[in-house]
Amino acid sequence: MMPYSELTNQIQAIQLEPNSYALAAMLGEISEEEDAAGRGLITVMVVHKEGDMQPGPGFFEWQSPEAGIPATSSTAGSTS
Repeated sequence: MMPYSELTNQIQAIQLEPNSYALAAMLGEISEEEDAAGRGLITVMVVHKEGDMQPGPGFFEWQSPEAGIPATSSTAGSTS
């Protein structure tokens, strides 16, 4: 697992903030492409740094019907 903040520190091509829309959009695109290719939802590995250590609510909002992941999460208010 990797916290959002660590992921953004590792990305050097562009500057992203852990709580940014740009990061959420990028992770959403990765989820869609990986799921379509049959490789699963790899973005589940990016999690909150503190608290529940789960992906953010955007991960749970975007889901493949085949993935079997609940559309809701208890991550509201967690930090990245």
